Amino acid sequence: MSRPRSDLVDQLKSLGITERTALFALSKSNNDMGKARKYGELHETTSGPSFGETSAVLQHLC
Repeated sequence: MSRPRSDLVDQLKSLGITERTALFALSKSNNDMGKARKYGELHETTSGPSFGETSAVLQHLC
């Protein structure tokens, strides 16, 4: 896996996703913005995702 490009991280941050979450999601999705955005939006919800939701998203990222 390569380090996520800073422009991709900036795009996710502009959507309200934290830098830490953006970096993780991009690294796990091989810099796929669509998958990273889905993970970031799910992860950044105020109530937080359930364990099952997080597992399902992580399976799609890998």
